[in-house]
Amino acid sequence: MKGASIFDVHAGSWDTAPRMSLAKAVFEAICQRVAIDTSMKVLDFGAGTGLLSVAAGGCAGEVTAMDTSGKMLAVLDDKLRDREIRNIRTCHCDLVNETHLRGEYDLIISSMTLHHVKDTALLFTRFHDVLKTGGEFAVADLDAEDGMFHTDNTGVHHFGFSRDALFAAAADAGFRNLRYEIVHRMEKKRRDGTVGDYRIFLFTGNT
Repeated sequence: MKGASIFDVHAGSWDTAPRMSLAKAVFEAICQRVAIDTSMKVLDFGAGTGLLSVAAGGCAGEVTAMDTSGKMLAVLDDKLRDREIRNIRTCHCDLVNETHLRGEYDLIISSMTLHHVKDTALLFTRFHDVLKTGGEFAVADLDAEDGMFHTDNTGVHHFGFSRDALFAAAADAGFRNLRYEIVHRMEKKRRDGTVGDYRIFLFTGNT
C-alpha cells in the first residue's frame, strides 16, 4: 500500500474548500464528544494532508499523522514546517498490516478513510491494540450510499456503512459505549451529472 496511488497523484490539490469544510465539521463533532487536552497522544488514521491532524494538534499534546500515501504526508510535512508546528509527526505506514506499539494512544481520530479499508473488522482490532486502557476512537465516514460518491471507485471497498455493521465490528474488537450519529451533510456532483446529498456519521467508542 506504500506505492503510488490515487492519493499520491492528487495530494498537491487535495485541500479543496469542501474537504476543509468537512474536516472542520468532523473535528467540531469530535470535540463535542471527546475532551482533547495536552496530556493526550492522538493518532490520526488516514491523515492525508493533515486537515484533521492540524486541528487536533491545537488541543492535544502529541499527534501522529498516519497514512499510506507518502505524497499526502509530504504536503503535511510542508505545512508543519511552514507553520512551525512541532507536536505533530507524520508516519508513512499501514496500521492494518504492520506491527505497532500496543497501548500507545489515548485517542484515535479518522475522517473519510474507513471506506478505503477492506477489512474493517481487523482495523477495529488494530485500533483496540494501540489504544491505552480507557482510550477512545472517533471515526467519521459516509453513511450507506449508492456507490456514486466517488468519481472513480478504485480503492473504495465500501459504499458507506450501516450502523449495525460498524457496531458489530467494534463490539467484536472489544469496544464499548458505542455511539453513531449523523454530524454533517454534503452535496456533491456525481459522475452521472446529478447532485447527491451525502450524510457523514461520527462513530465513537472506548476500550
